[in-house]
Amino acid sequence: MPAIIQTITQVNSELEPVITKFMEAGAAKDVDTAYSYCHPSVPKEEVARIITSNYDLFNGFEDVTTSSLSVESKAGITMFGLVKQLEGGDAY
Repeated sequence: MPAIIQTITQVNSELEPVITKFMEAGAAKDVDTAYSYCHPSVPKEEVARIITSNYDLFNGFEDVTTSSLSVESKAGITMFGLVKQLEGGDAY
């Protein structure tokens, strides 16, 4: 397996648990915990708004899986990257 694919696979395996914990916190309406998984530039008020205004995205969350891989350059050229699929009451 090429080194770049190994690196992307490793990053993916590290991202899935974080996304899962964020989604579980959102489903529990636990803004503080959800916020702890966000980048420092994201205002806590925005996380609260996302959870309260879009609760149907969190309610019934079950799992996160990788459905495809692509990488995008700054020039906008797509080569590889990760597309996540969240599964629960609905798929998004």
